[in-house]
Amino acid sequence: MIKKCRIFAVFSFLLCLHTFAGPAVLFEEVDIAAKKKSGRDIIQPLSSRKSIREELKKQDFDDAMELRTRRRAGVGLTAYGQVGMAGAVIELNFAPADSFLGQFGGGNRYNALALEWKHVFGGIAFAPYATVGYSRWHSSNASKGPISSSNPSILVNKYLTDEEKSSGQFSKDFLIPSLGFQYYQLFGEYIGSSVYVEVVFLMELNNPSPVPTGATGYIYYF
Repeated sequence: MIKKCRIFAVFSFLLCLHTFAGPAVLFEEVDIAAKKKSGRDIIQPLSSRKSIREELKKQDFDDAMELRTRRRAGVGLTAYGQVGMAGAVIELNFAPADSFLGQFGGGNRYNALALEWKHVFGGIAFAPYATVGYSRWHSSNASKGPISSSNPSILVNKYLTDEEKSSGQFSKDFLIPSLGFQYYQLFGEYIGSSVYVEVVFLMELNNPSPVPTGATGYIYYF
């Protein structure tokens, strides 16, 4: 009799073990299934959400035009170009090949602002482009006394009159066409980043003789 009881107990234990060893159903899964059935929104736990940065890293692009189509805005820095020694740049892509550029900056004792239209001619990672626009350079409020040098030097050497050099007060309006090349990072850790170099032609509106200068910069698209 005792032997039969032992056999029955072992059999019951194995039966229970088999039952609990089956597929586990978590309370979360039951709760999610219930929410789906009821039509309510389901909020995933924070551990299962992917950060915006991780999502952006996975957005590989085939070429520059696809990047400019899917990422319509860019911000960055520029040097030795349309706004003088250094400045900031904002780009808004209203079409894959066309965009609006706004730049502001300046140098020692002067400020500058530029508004441009940009057209990209296509390309994979390297894309040629052209811009045309307007730029205004003017002395800052703190500018007092004579100006003997500037950065870039063409401001003093080419555009300022003797009277403007002596007073330190000036205002110059330029037409600024340019030609350049831009490299776009289409994948990887720094996807969306770009660097560019260009030749800028400063053409004073009162004396439209073009003076070439160079520009370089960095723009991140998001």
